[in-house]
Amino acid sequence: MAFRLDHIAFGFPGRRVFTDLSLILETGHFYGIIGPNGCGKTTLLDLMARLRQPSAGQIRFGEQELTAIAKKKLARQIALVPQNFYINFPFTAHEVVMMGRYPHIPRFSAPSSEDTRTVQAVMESTDTEQFSDRLITELSGGERQRVVFARALAQNTPVMILDEATSNMDINHALNLLSLTADRVNKKGTTVIAVFQDINLAAMFCDQLIFMKDGCISAQGPTNSVFSADTVASIFHVKAMVRFEPFVDANQALFHPGGLAE
Repeated sequence: MAFRLDHIAFGFPGRRVFTDLSLILETGHFYGIIGPNGCGKTTLLDLMARLRQPSAGQIRFGEQELTAIAKKKLARQIALVPQNFYINFPFTAHEVVMMGRYPHIPRFSAPSSEDTRTVQAVMESTDTEQFSDRLITELSGGERQRVVFARALAQNTPVMILDEATSNMDINHALNLLSLTADRVNKKGTTVIAVFQDINLAAMFCDQLIFMKDGCISAQGPTNSVFSADTVASIFHVKAMVRFEPFVDANQALFHPGGLAE
């Protein structure tokens, strides 16, 4: 078991996000979280990444309560690609990716040759090596997001949390990074928990889908079981058809522009 959330409550001033949310995520799966804007997807990831604390309930990571895990130890277990990454300091792209190795580097020590090789390999595979020496502040939004994704891959953790991690990217880079991530799930047993805006991308890469609406889990299970026209219509209020697409070897949704589902 990667995560267990029991009876979680959380809210912002004047707005309740979760009242009584429970969820179990097993290891070795690529989870896609899907839902309309404002339904609590990012907040759910923030709670699992310990960026926010629930007002009630408990979150367990493996056999431990999440709050009991030391910060550096947690960084060796969970890598995060946030929806928005802001940095005002003039780090190079290479330095940002190397930050992913910091949880593995002993205190007062310099990066080892293994750390350097890991960063080099990750930057090559993510096509970020080309701007290795450029400042992160000078990169475009999509380029910067690729660097942050590369940092998470360099962190080499058993769990990755991705919050719309490819939404600012060209489709070729999005497909490459999601393929690299899925490869880690299949070969290393990495657990990936990712929020998607593109439901079809989620269906292509995720073996498990979680549909959210109004701060609740509306449907959860294997992608081929829960990804249906009825589920999509009930969550997004659109007319939809879901069918198997041999070209991508996955179920895909088609949407009708003529109106909302009743």
